[in-house]
Amino acid sequence: MCLFRYEVVHWHETGDDEVAEVVARAIDVDGLFTDPVPVARERVVLRGCPREFADLAGDFALEVCVDDEAQWWDLTDLVVHGTVPNGDLVDVVASAAVRLDDAGSAFGPAPRHLLFRDDEQLGDFLGADGFPRPWHGHEWPPITLIGVEHPERVRPMRQCSHLYTFGDRLHALDRHGRVMAEVPIALDTASVTPSALGDGLFDVVLDQPPTRTPPRWRDRPAPSARAVWDLWREGVPAERNLWAPFDDGGREAWGDLTYLARKRFESDEVGGRYEVDGRYVTDWRSLHLALNEALVGPGGYFGREVNALQDCLHGGWGVKPGFTLVWNDAQVAGDAIPDYLRQVVELMRDSGITVRLEEKA
Repeated sequence: MCLFRYEVVHWHETGDDEVAEVVARAIDVDGLFTDPVPVARERVVLRGCPREFADLAGDFALEVCVDDEAQWWDLTDLVVHGTVPNGDLVDVVASAAVRLDDAGSAFGPAPRHLLFRDDEQLGDFLGADGFPRPWHGHEWPPITLIGVEHPERVRPMRQCSHLYTFGDRLHALDRHGRVMAEVPIALDTASVTPSALGDGLFDVVLDQPPTRTPPRWRDRPAPSARAVWDLWREGVPAERNLWAPFDDGGREAWGDLTYLARKRFESDEVGGRYEVDGRYVTDWRSLHLALNEALVGPGGYFGREVNALQDCLHGGWGVKPGFTLVWNDAQVAGDAIPDYLRQVVELMRDSGITVRLEEKA
C-alpha cells in the first residue's frame, strides 16, 4: 500500500530527456477538486435591443465583435431590472454574473453584438456597455497539501539557463505507486503547520494564481472527479460502465485517467466483432467511454473526442479498421446526441469499419 498518494514534481527538460523530479510527497490534498471562485454579479446594459429582450431571464452567452477583437461572455442568472426607450428599440438594464468564455479574432470590420441561449441565437443589438474589455482570469481557491514530508522543498523550480522548464505539477498515485493523474500547480506557500497525521509531517497551504483559460478547459479536476480518482486508486478498472453514475465533470476525469493509463500496443487486432453497451451513452463524453471499453476494454483509451478517435483509427492503439462494431441500445445516443453519433458512425464507416446500430426491442 502506498502511504503517500501525491507527489510534488518539478518537470523540466535536460538535453533530449524530460525529467519529473519529485521534491515532496503528501498523504492527501484539499481544495484540488473545485470550480473557479464564483464571480461577483454586476450591472449589464445592452443598448438598442429588440423589445422582447425585456423579458430575458436565465443564462445567456454574449458575443461581442469590435474592430479586430471578438469575445464571448457567459451571462449567468441574468435578471432584467427595466428598459429605456431607444427609438424603435430599447436599452436593457440587467444584472448577471459575467465570465469570459473565449476570445479570438473578429469576423469582419463591422461591429457585431449577439445574444445566445443554449447555442440558439436570440437576436442582435447595437452595443453592450463596457464590452469588449480585458479579462484578468478565473480566481481559484488555495490548495492544501496534507501530511507533507520535507515542506521546505515545496517551492517553485529555479530557472536555469541549461534547463527548459515545463512548470510544477501535482502527481496523484494509485495504490501501486503508478502516476494516474497530473495537475499543474503553483508552489506559492501561504502557510506551513504541523499535521495531525503524524510527527514530521506538515500541512502546506499553496495560493493559486488566476488562470485565463476558459472554464471548460479545466485547470482543476471537477468536484465530482474526487470519487472517480478514489475508484481508480485501486488500479485500472476491470469492469465496464463504472463511469455511468458520474456527471459531466466525473466523466471528463474518467477520460483523462484513461489517457494517462493508455497501453502501448506492439500490434493491432484486425477483424473480429466488438459490441458497444449503449445504455448509458447520454452525452459525447460517455459515447467515447463506452466505445473505448468496447474496443480495448475497461479503463482503455481510444480517444476522448472525435478528432482523437480519428487518430486512433490510424493504428497503434490496439485495434485497426476492418472489424464489425455492433452498437447495442443505439437509440439512447440517437435521442441524446443524434448529430454527434452520426458524425462518429460516419467516421468509422469511412475508415472501413462495419457499424450496426441496434435498438432495444
